[in-house]
Amino acid sequence: MSKEKTAVDWFVKQLPIRIIHSYHSEIIKVLEMEKEKEKSDWINGYLSCAMKDNNLPYGIEYLNLLADKEIEAEQYYNDTYKKD
Repeated sequence: MSKEKTAVDWFVKQLPIRIIHSYHSEIIKVLEMEKEKEKSDWINGYLSCAMKDNNLPYGIEYLNLLADKEIEAEQYYNDTYKKD
């Protein structure tokens, strides 16, 4: 099964080789930060959708459900976007 590409993955493929060679360490740092931000944004969006129709009062049940959905979101993200 091929993995989907994220925006950061797409961007890297657009960079000319000479730029990658010239600024390798700087590019790696920026890309790692952007991948984490992209993952965080994706998970937050997933959680917003998953919890929007929830009418549990804020408390332990709500927090447990939120934690379960966060685990679910991260697993889905990893299954969909992580490289083997």
